[in-house]
Amino acid sequence: MSRPRFLPQLLDLALILAGFAAALFLYTSLFPGQLSMLTAGELPGAIAASVFAVWIGAQLQRHGGSDDSWQFFLEQLCLGAGLNLIMQALLAYVFVFSLPTTLTMAGCLFAALLLTLSRTWFQPRLAESGVLLVGYDPIAREILSGLRLPVLGFVCARDEAPAGVPWLGDVRQLEQVVANRRPTHIVIGLKCWVTRVSPTRLLQYRQQGIVVEQSPELYERLLRRVCSDRLQPTDLLLSPALQADSRAMALQAIYTNLIGLFFLLALAPLMALISVTVALFAGRGPIIETVPCLGFRKTPFVLLRFRTRRLDGSGAPSRIGRLISRLHLVNLPQLVNIVRGEMALFGPRPVRHEFAHRLTQLMPFYSHRFSVKPGILGWAQMHLRGEPAIPGESRQIEYDLYYVKQGSPLLDCEIFLRTLLGGAGPRLSAKPTSPAIPAIPATQPAPAIAATPTTPATPAAPTTPAIPAIPATPTTPATPAIHPRGQG
Repeated sequence: MSRPRFLPQLLDLALILAGFAAALFLYTSLFPGQLSMLTAGELPGAIAASVFAVWIGAQLQRHGGSDDSWQFFLEQLCLGAGLNLIMQALLAYVFVFSLPTTLTMAGCLFAALLLTLSRTWFQPRLAESGVLLVGYDPIAREILSGLRLPVLGFVCARDEAPAGVPWLGDVRQLEQVVANRRPTHIVIGLKCWVTRVSPTRLLQYRQQGIVVEQSPELYERLLRRVCSDRLQPTDLLLSPALQADSRAMALQAIYTNLIGLFFLLALAPLMALISVTVALFAGRGPIIETVPCLGFRKTPFVLLRFRTRRLDGSGAPSRIGRLISRLHLVNLPQLVNIVRGEMALFGPRPVRHEFAHRLTQLMPFYSHRFSVKPGILGWAQMHLRGEPAIPGESRQIEYDLYYVKQGSPLLDCEIFLRTLLGGAGPRLSAKPTSPAIPAIPATQPAPAIAATPTTPATPAAPTTPAIPAIPATPTTPATPAIHPRGQG
């Protein structure tokens, strides 16, 4: 027996009421007598208006919210609080009463928390049916474990169906399978699906209320990274999807420069002390070492960091270098890069000049990561920290392209909170990326990579993978380790 379609909406309303009831109980316990200015009729009316505003925000999130619990919580909190403040302002203007701001924000916080927990653990079970996957490929294998709705089965060739998931028939039997199973979602995982599945039939399914989408779209929503395997030249040329939002970048530039300038002034005495210590105890050489990188729109810039190794030919870290590395103070000079506008607080990891050109030749979409400024904290660094193995460059670029596509102050706030709260996130380090360059066919000779200063590895940072030999050239010498250069 199917459940009423309005049951999830009623559940949202009940959870929001519970959240504001908890906030009201906590507020009256901490601040007794603060609600005495409201009459017996005004208090329920003000709370009902707040509950209605948050419920409207919850319904908007239901149709367009993120699949990630963290982002859904932040979006629900911000949207509910914003609508609530507007509602309370209208009450104060028309009826000359409103709830205290502290009570309103506490109710929005509790309601957003309960809605997130319900959306993650309970509401997927209220679905009438589930997901029907048409075709099976590596993308479908990736998203299979992240689906909240039950998987009805696969419609594909018999030998392609994975073990443990029902095989419902061939692609030619799709219409019959949909009529029998009545799915709520259909995911198309075929590359050339237009020649095998009727677009008219899929359009009819969508008009009937069935959600129809391709597997790369679901891959991006579930895993929160762009599917690089399905990127086509037309996606890069004609679609604005992978272009950064200029308004978000302008807003980011404001708070990035202000925060960077604040920390630069606040930490200037510490940086001066470290500079004197490096000059006295790290041996002869520059205090600041430099690494040539590419920034926004491939503009060259010089990444700054304190020198941690001796320049006597041994390459061994100095005592003071080991100390500042252990304290994660090596990259404090990058605040200068932020203030100068070369970097941001949030963005893809800086990439050395020679590797950026090489990877752009191998992956044409790699250049889109330069649509935003490189940053100290990043979406890819947060997700890939703690990986048991060194991730491939394709995995990193998928996260970087997602940040380029979805970048906003809200996403920056999520990166900061997940890093601050000890979740999967990077240390405050923007060590330039030295990716492993894959081998290419012999018909494409690999250009020689000029020797450039390398960033010395610190004990706290993960080791940089070595560049494998490229069989296209007779000899491809590895990039020699050259002592960092820069001005002290």
